[in-house]
Amino acid sequence: MKYISKGVHLGKIVVTFADPDAVLRVKPSVPRVVFDPQATYILAGCLGGVGRSIATWMVDRGARSLSFLSRAGWKHSGASAIVKVLRGRGVAVTVIRCDVANSHDVHCAVNQISKIGKPVKGVMQAAMVLEDVAFERMTFQQMQSVLMPKVQGTINLHEATLHHKLDFFTMTSSVVPYVGTATQASYGAANAFQDAFARYRLALDLPAQSISLGLIVDVGVAGIREDLQRSINRNGIYGNTISQIMQLLDVVFVSDQAGKSADPDPLSSGHVLTGFEPIKLSELDNNGAAADFTWSADPRMQRVAQAVQDYYGIVSGSNATAQRNSSAASITAAELRDMARIVHESTDTAAEQRLGKVVQEAVMQRLGKLLFVSADDLDAAKDVASYGIDSMIAAELRNWLMKMFKLDLSFLELMGKGMRVEDLVDLACRSLVAQK
Repeated sequence: MKYISKGVHLGKIVVTFADPDAVLRVKPSVPRVVFDPQATYILAGCLGGVGRSIATWMVDRGARSLSFLSRAGWKHSGASAIVKVLRGRGVAVTVIRCDVANSHDVHCAVNQISKIGKPVKGVMQAAMVLEDVAFERMTFQQMQSVLMPKVQGTINLHEATLHHKLDFFTMTSSVVPYVGTATQASYGAANAFQDAFARYRLALDLPAQSISLGLIVDVGVAGIREDLQRSINRNGIYGNTISQIMQLLDVVFVSDQAGKSADPDPLSSGHVLTGFEPIKLSELDNNGAAADFTWSADPRMQRVAQAVQDYYGIVSGSNATAQRNSSAASITAAELRDMARIVHESTDTAAEQRLGKVVQEAVMQRLGKLLFVSADDLDAAKDVASYGIDSMIAAELRNWLMKMFKLDLSFLELMGKGMRVEDLVDLACRSLVAQK
């Protein structure tokens, strides 16, 4: 085509495939799952933004009987709209008021659905509750409100459908357990349970999938809450659109229908973790930012971290890598402890000054990232609270201070009047040196 575009040839050009050694690369067809139109599928907590998209996706792929379980039932703000749309497409839809955390409610609902006449062949468990609160301030009731839909609700759905021959039992989990969002400890625990529960069901030779979803930028809770989007971005996870998530569901369901994985750990096939594609992560890591991410130091994530480093090695070269590693923004806790050990074991004031300078730069860089401003725009002589830090950012800053310096500060200490950034730096240095 390039040759033709030059316009320098005479006559015609013939393209042939006569070379027997030629290899053609054929792009595989996009996977597309098919649901049984003669079956009924149970959807728990799917009347919200993401759930409605999942329901529509299932109908696009053949589902013709859906039963929604919702604690609010028809009073849910999204119930009437999605039911009208689906019924307009010829889908039989029922909405049952049911608290999935209540075993009696779930068993009654499943029995009611069984009387529809179509076999129950799948469960989509997307029930959830969010509570943004630091662990130390969390009440027992707040913790339970988050745990119950995902933990007890999953158990109840499992027990209520044991006598049904299911094609799938899918749970919408989250990346939160793996990135450590500061104010969602109970939500992280609830999703970690679902990831483990998928393995439990597979061990019983029952179908199971737990899909850990990342930030969905255009629908759902995270799609309308900018604070959650910023928090997840700060923890190194990129966003996906709902259309990309639906494409992912096709891949997951088709792979699951193809049979069990030949992986040495076949139970691992029940868990799909999204939001960690190496090339996309590398776009977030162009300044060595991954050193700050909790997941980057987790041994389970070393293959992903190595893939990001390998990508940089190819694209950026060793000089760029060395330049990033020289920055205080990418210094590790181990390197800081080594510097502090020198200060502790000697009377070298220069070493103490170097440590203070590196710690201050690291703290300023981290604070700048949390606030989405340049570190050069921050003044170390100002109080930390003067920068308008909200509770979520304060929680993330506290976690980082503990990780990097083993500095344990309460919210009141961190956000109290008179706690300047330079005071924070001094406390961090003292904590490092005290560790010896």
